[in-house]
Amino acid sequence: MGKTVYDEGMTGKIGDSPIVMIMTLENKADPIAAHYSYVSQKIIIPLEIKITNQKIILSEPSGGVFDLHFKPPNGKNTRPLSFYTSVGLEGRWYNREKSLPVSIQFEVTRDHLKDCIFYPDSKKVGRPDFFESGCEHTPDKAVLDKCLSETYTSDKSVNTCMDMSLRTCRFDQRNMNICISSINYYFDGIIEKHFDSNKETSLTAQSYQNWVKKVSESCRETSSFSPEGSGFSSDIELCVSAEKLRFIQNNFQKIDTTLRSHRLLH
Repeated sequence: MGKTVYDEGMTGKIGDSPIVMIMTLENKADPIAAHYSYVSQKIIIPLEIKITNQKIILSEPSGGVFDLHFKPPNGKNTRPLSFYTSVGLEGRWYNREKSLPVSIQFEVTRDHLKDCIFYPDSKKVGRPDFFESGCEHTPDKAVLDKCLSETYTSDKSVNTCMDMSLRTCRFDQRNMNICISSINYYFDGIIEKHFDSNKETSLTAQSYQNWVKKVSESCRETSSFSPEGSGFSSDIELCVSAEKLRFIQNNFQKIDTTLRSHRLLH
């Protein structure tokens, strides 16, 4: 059987300083490469790896050393720990006479991870026309813009637009969440501009918000995902985004029936 190689993305702190760490694992068990970065500096620092008796020693070129061990689920070590059975790493970071506590949580496992997808979102002021791709996969803006220019014809065409716009996104839950949120954010910006520029409209900003609440409730009631599942929130946001696309295509007019009238089976 061939070897599988994936990146383990982690977030945590050295003392009070937030960091991101990415470790490349072979067969989900053996680390073959690692690096970390401080969120404040965003500079990649390579690490040499040494594992002894479940201790993970990571050494950086400047002399800093991580002395780490696996963090058990719920704080209880009931079985041999590994990257597969633990929830993170903890220990100390040393550099000469300096020593700081380290706590790291495992976030996501997939191929070709980059540190920047774990950095806090810096786009807090204003609403951009569309999220920049940065280091993460994003929806197909050309498809979205084409769909936005079209007049509403059918629910099927709306759902096709949504599906086509997500083809450029990855299938892992983290990236899909980012993609769907980007679409929702994009539609919100277009709708806000419409209300700002159109004084005479049959739908006010407040009545629109009431409609969004009603649509959101319908999407929750018809979701085939469990509320405890990782895909539940994303499914609701996708459903609401599709309703917003239909609203825009219909010349910013509500349609009485909802796109999703029953639970879909996967």
